[in-house]
Amino acid sequence: MSADAEAAFAALMGQSETATFSRLREAIMSPMHIAVENDLWRIDDPGQEPRVLRVLHSDSHAEFTPSPIVEAAKIAGSLGMGPEILMADAETGTLLMPHLGDGWRTATMFDLKNKSVRQSVVDATRRLHNGPELSETFNPFQRVEDLYRRAEKVEAPLPVDVKWLMDGADQVRSAVAATPAKMKPCRNDGCASNIMIHEDGGVILLDYDLAGMNDPAFDLGVLMAEAEVFDEDAIAWIELWNDDVDPSLLGRARLYGAVDDLGWAISAAINSHVSKRISIEFRKYSEWRFMRCRRVIADRLFEETVRHVSGGH
Repeated sequence: MSADAEAAFAALMGQSETATFSRLREAIMSPMHIAVENDLWRIDDPGQEPRVLRVLHSDSHAEFTPSPIVEAAKIAGSLGMGPEILMADAETGTLLMPHLGDGWRTATMFDLKNKSVRQSVVDATRRLHNGPELSETFNPFQRVEDLYRRAEKVEAPLPVDVKWLMDGADQVRSAVAATPAKMKPCRNDGCASNIMIHEDGGVILLDYDLAGMNDPAFDLGVLMAEAEVFDEDAIAWIELWNDDVDPSLLGRARLYGAVDDLGWAISAAINSHVSKRISIEFRKYSEWRFMRCRRVIADRLFEETVRHVSGGH
């Protein structure tokens, strides 16, 4: 167990001579994205149900702010869409949660094509949107800019067309600013591996590292980017989200998904250069997210979609 995890457990629970720790999941970034930003430990103690300790990894300290993570995770747990938070440390972002146990498994991208899973994920996300306001605002465009500046500073490996992709993100920023949405509490995470599925059909949404007040279409966009390549398939998400097919929402969500891909691509490029965890395929993940972003921005309909989202014709 890492020194950070031991210190976090001691701070949250006090020393226990009988507790045993085991790594819940090994960090992997490809083909699934699991336990990368956080170390996950299972805690077993006689007379108590198994628990999970989630400790923000040192690689993540420059990118994520602990207190909003704790705030959003607690709200999600109270709404039943996230795991219950037994204890938390707002200074480090450390969370102690029940171990979900038998019947639960990690979702895959393929699971998001299942209508009942999509419905459950949308319903859970809506509960957060309708829940208490969060104290922090999440700005995906500012995140991309901050990451790009950091990548340049550390001389991280970026593709030759990165400035063109940044310009595309800036066009999206202008388009959504022209037709502003009412801000709602958002998870701002679409990774399939942060969704747990129960054998009875229930879902739990994990990971609130980027949670904050945002346009709810961003939550839709990052889920669609993860689940569906083609718009004709993405319409299934739009129908569940909006009770009808709204072309403007489809375009807005698609553009948001590309911006999110750009942020994660740059983030992974930075870690491929500075992280000591050489066993994690940061570079491979970075190139994949750049490719997903590029697919949207290079599409011949990108400019038309930007105009449509901005209210133009």
